[in-house]
Amino acid sequence: MSEELIPDMKIVLLPGMDGTCLLFRDFIQELKRFEALPVSLPQHGPQDYDYLVEYVRSRLPNEPYILLAESFSGGIAARLLDGKIGDCRGIIYIASFLEPPRPSILKLVKYLPIKRLARMPFTDLIYKWLFLGPGTSEELIDQLKHAIDQVPEDTLKARLNVIQTTSPIEFKSALPAKYIRATHDNLVGHQHIEDFRSIHPKLSVVDIDGPHFLLQAQAQTCALEIEKFE
Repeated sequence: MSEELIPDMKIVLLPGMDGTCLLFRDFIQELKRFEALPVSLPQHGPQDYDYLVEYVRSRLPNEPYILLAESFSGGIAARLLDGKIGDCRGIIYIASFLEPPRPSILKLVKYLPIKRLARMPFTDLIYKWLFLGPGTSEELIDQLKHAIDQVPEDTLKARLNVIQTTSPIEFKSALPAKYIRATHDNLVGHQHIEDFRSIHPKLSVVDIDGPHFLLQAQAQTCALEIEKFE
């Protein structure tokens, strides 16, 4: 009987715009070295970055940890660095952005009934194009719809507004940092990496084949890459 591997450090997981952490399920199951500590975002109340940063800061562990930020939460994680973050040993960004991705689409979506549209059959094609990739499973589409369904409409639109009105980050951090880029990300272009490089001059970048929802589409590959982090 093989000996079970005991995780040697926590990894704090910050979710994408849904804020629920529900979509981390498969990825968490693939982790061996790290003990996952998902931190869901508040589903009511203020959604601006200043509020979300302090909300997350109050939930960071009092022991060594790695911070992982997916998509929307890249802006939260980066701003956390301008303050006390305990014994954080490094930060990993997954398909993240600091400037608005596809601003014309964001401007349009903000005025649409997001949750009602999410239940329409044609939205499956949009999800595949922007987020999940053409070969995604119906199960993953259903997981995404379920996650969206947990979030109040006003909260989703408030987060969209935050993305559109975000201000530049002007400090630098010496914390070890890695950006994992999805090679077929139709939402976040490769140019967004430069915004993170302005904060982390020694930022390392790794490409993994997959769509914007990389942790969901390539859970095992991402887990293996993340567990190399020193």
